[in-house]
Amino acid sequence: MTQVSIKRVKFASQMEPDLYECLKAVAQQDGRQVQAVLEDAVRAYIENRKGPTARRHVLDALEVSMIEHDALYKELAK
Repeated sequence: MTQVSIKRVKFASQMEPDLYECLKAVAQQDGRQVQAVLEDAVRAYIENRKGPTARRHVLDALEVSMIEHDALYKELAK
């Protein structure tokens, strides 16, 4: 299998010692490096800030429902 090289940016940061110990413990339990766990956490944090978004299959089901039950929804809206 060929490994893909992903460019990384080095940076320095600080966190509370107990939080860092928890981060290391999670990484060890998952058999991963601390940087990989931290990267996943930052990615999830950024995604969550974008606000709630409906999944594609939910939107598709809503569209089908709107078409199938259009008359009912119009009556309920009165």
